[in-house]
Amino acid sequence: MTAEPDSRATVPTEQTTHGYRRTLNAGHVTLMVVAAAAPLSSMIGNVPGGLLLGNGAGLPVTFLMAGVVMALLSVVYVALNRAFPAAGGFAGFVTAGLGRGAGVGTAYATMLCYASATIAYAVGVGYFGSLIAASHGVDIPWWLLTAVAVLVSATLGRRAADLSGKTLVVVLLAEFLLLVILDALILVQKGGGAFPLESFTPGAILSGNIGPALMVGFTSLIGIESGILYTHEVRNPGRSIPRATYWAIALVTLFYVLTCWMIIGGLGASDTVAAAEQYQGDVVFVLAAQTGGPALLVPMQIFFCASVLASMIAMHNATSRYLFTLAKDGYLPRALGVLHHAQRVPRRASDLLVAVATLLLTVLAVSGVDPYIGISTSLVGFLTVGLFGVQIVVAVAAIVHFRRSTDPQRSRIIAAAAAGGLCVTLVVGIMAANYSVLTGSDSAWANLPPVLLLVALLAGPIVVRRRARASVSDLRGTGPAPA
Repeated sequence: MTAEPDSRATVPTEQTTHGYRRTLNAGHVTLMVVAAAAPLSSMIGNVPGGLLLGNGAGLPVTFLMAGVVMALLSVVYVALNRAFPAAGGFAGFVTAGLGRGAGVGTAYATMLCYASATIAYAVGVGYFGSLIAASHGVDIPWWLLTAVAVLVSATLGRRAADLSGKTLVVVLLAEFLLLVILDALILVQKGGGAFPLESFTPGAILSGNIGPALMVGFTSLIGIESGILYTHEVRNPGRSIPRATYWAIALVTLFYVLTCWMIIGGLGASDTVAAAEQYQGDVVFVLAAQTGGPALLVPMQIFFCASVLASMIAMHNATSRYLFTLAKDGYLPRALGVLHHAQRVPRRASDLLVAVATLLLTVLAVSGVDPYIGISTSLVGFLTVGLFGVQIVVAVAAIVHFRRSTDPQRSRIIAAAAAGGLCVTLVVGIMAANYSVLTGSDSAWANLPPVLLLVALLAGPIVVRRRARASVSDLRGTGPAPA
């Protein structure tokens, strides 16, 4: 993002100095995108909340719905990436289609989403770590483990410490394998009962609260469109990126539907909600212990904690870099837009994020707010509402751009953007209307966060207009003094 307060950005259609080597193919990108979906985190971290707060045995359908909508939207993302390969993600796409103000608002909203995810994952480390410790006879308060996680992110945020992408892929593929083993054991022990038909009946699908259920399905597929980030690293991007994106969506959706369905089968469709109420976030661990014993449970616990911690660090780094970029471009206080002279990392932005997270978590912990139903689920809900709200704006930007484009596939792209955008609008509306279920409170203050996303989107055009007026005033002030 550049600093010029233009009403519409000029985005190049070809990037010749990206500096990457084209060594990947569609298979490589598919594996990385599937791994980035963090399957173990999604099943262990998200499914219990969906069973408890959502629609119980009908939860698998929400993964299927999310997969269909993401497939529609991915048609749009692939087309936008082809038109604007140097746009740099959602904010760049929105800038290209709707102008600088909308792009900056999108960046503000995305930054808030990543910040909420950072705090949610920190709480996840503490909550699930406490559960795991308790299962081994050790009592550790969740807030202590959360504090350690924040300290780790603060330490790495002040140094040029990057987690190896290849190492993360190996870890995440190991998570995938553990879930496959769990599925296989449930199938062996339950037989046909591993696939309860009740999950796909209208009564189950529409039971409970559909908003939290949709949140679980759509949250678990966040990032599945990230294949476009590898455009400059594949040998044949025009063919490989679409193939990898669509294959990844199909594979992850199918895997999530089957695994969630079999978890419900393993618990018993009629006993699912009761089990979730009894064990809450521990419910999948309990099932793993029942089906595979310690040989499955212990590796699953270790890899899950590692995955949540790695996700928190990644979100912390992403948020601090959003803060740095927005500040460097003049859309936040410029004091945040400075790199450390030796480490060349945005230390000030990182430190601010740590300070805000520490203050907020301290207040919530002292107030006795439930770490799972209250903090973690509400912040994950904020992340989901926000990122899919941003994708509504991206869909609108795509429609605006392709209506005046000569692309031979523009009709298909516009139709996909319209259908996907309408579906996501409906889903976001339902999730926002049910946000109080995620917080466990009817307090207006507790349910205020989704409003912040709308404020962030609207703030972008206001800030850009003010900067434009300030630039004009500065130019007038540099002219010759009147005689």
